Amino acid sequence: MSLDIRLSTSRAAALSFEDDGYYWFMYPLIEDLRIKTGQYIDLYGGAAFAGKSLESLRETLIGAAQMVEGMPDRWEVQTGSSIGSYLKPTPPTPIYGTVHKSDFVLLLRAFLELVDTAIARKATVVCAGD
Repeated sequence: MSLDIRLSTSRAAALSFEDDGYYWFMYPLIEDLRIKTGQYIDLYGGAAFAGKSLESLRETLIGAAQMVEGMPDRWEVQTGSSIGSYLKPTPPTPIYGTVHKSDFVLLLRAFLELVDTAIARKATVVCAGD
């Protein structure tokens, strides 16, 4: 499953998030953004940012970049929980994914560049999950 992010004027995704530590590290910020804008960047749904909501998205990405700068070169992020099977349930066990700071910095930089392009062109940033 992936979340493709693009300009409304393009059919091709400029960048993508997967169901991994990069997305889940940003999840609290994504929730805050949803409260501010009503748009939810979801792995399964869709969101569109234009005008004031695009500015809010930009602020969120700058905040995320500042958080990532303070992190070590790599770290673990909880991406889910395992609860066994229907026939053999187990206590919830956290599942973690490794995040690499250098990759995250590049991803956020690309996302910010896309938002800045959208602002300059008065376009919309479209987020489409599958």
